[in-house]
Amino acid sequence: MTEQNEKFDLTELKKDSQEIDELFERFPAPEPSPALVDDIKRRIYSKKQRIGIPALILKTASVAAVLLFAWFFVFDDTNTKKPVASISESSNSVFAQADESISEFEKDIELLRSEFLSVCLNEDSSGSLMSDSVTTLESEIIETDYSFWKG
Repeated sequence: MTEQNEKFDLTELKKDSQEIDELFERFPAPEPSPALVDDIKRRIYSKKQRIGIPALILKTASVAAVLLFAWFFVFDDTNTKKPVASISESSNSVFAQADESISEFEKDIELLRSEFLSVCLNEDSSGSLMSDSVTTLESEIIETDYSFWKG
């Protein structure tokens, strides 16, 4: 601790606080006009209705990232060349694997489509994977912001 912190007196702080309270009691500020209070309430309510630019950018970026990852994983297998076995083996194994992977891809595409529509329509899909990741990201950004100013 520094010398200033060691000499800090709490009673002096309490005394200053009481003096400030007494000054406020002796010289009260005039009440704001009802029109001003209504205007402030209207502004607060209108700000709640708007979608913020950072939220819109975050939603758009997350949808774009999901689509890019899906595109990458879907078409990554088509570019890689695998050695061809005999014609009968390859035809049987290719068709068997295609049915399983297609059903998985159809499920993933349907999930992405529903997430994309909910983001486009600005719906609250609180139980979805996308909203959970966005909420987690927002909380991490807020935590980083607060911890940055704390030093």
